[in-house]
Amino acid sequence: PYGDLLLCPNLWTLLIAPSSRFRKSTALGIGSRILSRAREGGLYSEQGSAEAWIEEIEHNPAGCFVSYEFTTVAGLLTRDYMAGVKGMLAELYDSPALYQRKTVKKQLKIEKPAISWLAATTMEWFLQHIKESDLAGGFLPRFLYCVGRTKAKDMAFPPAADPIMQNALVHDLQKVNHLGGAVSFTGEARTEYEQWYRRFSLKDVRPT
Repeated sequence: PYGDLLLCPNLWTLLIAPSSRFRKSTALGIGSRILSRAREGGLYSEQGSAEAWIEEIEHNPAGCFVSYEFTTVAGLLTRDYMAGVKGMLAELYDSPALYQRKTVKKQLKIEKPAISWLAATTMEWFLQHIKESDLAGGFLPRFLYCVGRTKAKDMAFPPAADPIMQNALVHDLQKVNHLGGAVSFTGEARTEYEQWYRRFSLKDVRPT
């Protein structure tokens, strides 16, 4: 609970790092394969029309987009046939109890949406393709930006994946999928967040 709202622990995360050596696509691939094993239908498709996207979310209101090149998706959302989808996704990010919208063909009704997004791009592509209006709107500010500039280590031949660890992670995610109820915070966690919130809020204060 957050005031009069209910916050859902969904995340929109954008990995920004140079091509190839930082293995962004590798990381996204590992995550998407684990998620698809943990929950059938947990991944959304990024192909098709606006109606196809809307119908998929209506059928499965809890899922995750995985974008190996985010600027391609961002460009897709600016097309005429995708009109309104970007705004709809921004509203669904807040996980309203019920989202209703009338389209050309039907009355849309999405109950308890919980949409996550995992994406990647390079800084060069991001700066070239993202407009200032995108940052000022309600879409891009919802992303958590994880920028990689240096690597702690680099392996020419990564070791084989550990199936025991993978299976344990899938099992844990399946258990999480069945959890319900309100999240509670320890006193220490609340204090830490309140201190961060005050520091963050002060950044928006401008001298008059």
